[in-house]
Amino acid sequence: FREAWEVAGRCGEEALALDAAHMLGIVGKPESALEWSHRAIALAEKSAKKEVRSWLGPLYNNTGWTYYDRREYPRALELLRKAETFYREHGTAQQ
Repeated sequence: FREAWEVAGRCGEEALALDAAHMLGIVGKPESALEWSHRAIALAEKSAKKEVRSWLGPLYNNTGWTYYDRREYPRALELLRKAETFYREHGTAQQ
């Protein structure tokens, strides 16, 4: 996934780079998982591409739960509220 992040970044493939960062946030070592999640969030937040920005809901949600599991409740709540806002504006009824 790290190689995919690097190659996609060099090629300007934001969606693929974001997907790689997201996966590194999930499968990476615990000490670097949040770093990768925040890289993915930063990429999605600055992108003008809808396909990239559509990742914000899941990224906020997953990262929020990671903070919750770490008992960092204020940070978890901040990100889960961002996820809620994103889904209210862009999500489906199920989301």
